[in-house]
Amino acid sequence: MKSSTRLYQLDLARFTAAMAVLLYHYAFRYWNADTPGILLYPEISWFTQYGYLGVDLFFIISGFVILMSADNKSCREFIVSRIVRLYPVYWFGCFFIFTFSYLWPVQRFDLTLIDLAANLTMFQAYFNKPNLNGVFWTLVIEMQFYILTGVAIYTGLIKKTEWLLLGWLGLSVLADYFPVPGFIKWFLVLDWCYYFIAGATFYLIWKDRVTLFRFILLGLVFLQSLKHAYWYMLLKQRLTGIDYDPIVLGTVIAAFFGFFLLLSLHKLPGNYKFLAKLGALTYPLYVLHSAVGHAILTTYVDPANRFYLLAVTTVAMILFSYAVVVLVERPFAPVLKRTMISLLRLKTTPLPKTDMK
Repeated sequence: MKSSTRLYQLDLARFTAAMAVLLYHYAFRYWNADTPGILLYPEISWFTQYGYLGVDLFFIISGFVILMSADNKSCREFIVSRIVRLYPVYWFGCFFIFTFSYLWPVQRFDLTLIDLAANLTMFQAYFNKPNLNGVFWTLVIEMQFYILTGVAIYTGLIKKTEWLLLGWLGLSVLADYFPVPGFIKWFLVLDWCYYFIAGATFYLIWKDRVTLFRFILLGLVFLQSLKHAYWYMLLKQRLTGIDYDPIVLGTVIAAFFGFFLLLSLHKLPGNYKFLAKLGALTYPLYVLHSAVGHAILTTYVDPANRFYLLAVTTVAMILFSYAVVVLVERPFAPVLKRTMISLLRLKTTPLPKTDMK
């Protein structure tokens, strides 16, 4: 099967992950961030409190998709594909959030133009600058993964992907029990790499076949995922003052792996083209929802209108994301791609459509 084949089930998975994170913020985390134990939406908190796991799902998706994107590409081609995919919406999000935060009459934050400039690079962590938006920490981790993939392509090590993944997982396990220099742990994303490894392994199975080596690798990475997810769950309990159920946590992680196992074995139904419309909404929705939604909900919510405001804010952010796709991503991504191709003197390749009409 060609690596360029689009899997529309992944678009549904992306949108599901983005909505899980949105509901986690809107209906759970905002209300106990400063006052642990407070629940504004106790009726649905049993569900929304696990919405942060949408980030875990995003990382597995990235492992699958990025390895697909790197297949048969030069390092320069891979760099262009990632820049064109990420930066138009991200730049808009940075400028919008920065401006919005100063115009909103209630909530402001103390970020400077230097902080904005650092965030526009998506390398703010390298400059020791704060994230302009809370969810940007995950984009920084994604960028680390892209850099590592680019290095693997440039050095030719991408041809030994399976052994790279096994070695990467081994370093992650060692870092749990032995001292590892902070820079190495950060640069190699050892606290989160197991999800990227899982996604990449699933891609190898989807592209080729399941082998004993890949099956064992998935088993090991699943155990590492459960272990770290449990540790992170304990951190969430301390931060929120709310109890979590490790059985629910394990079930969700297992469901993620089950979804991708069926996908990689070509046994997952639902490869419908219309799902691409949901997938196109995902990135702007993820980038923009937090700062805007937090300001609206914390300003206007009261016990009488809380569910109405939650629904209106959620729908408004989905519609706003649609507008960003149509007015920002679709017009400017091709321009950025042509510019990058010209600068790097690459051959022109088709730009994937967002399927938003």
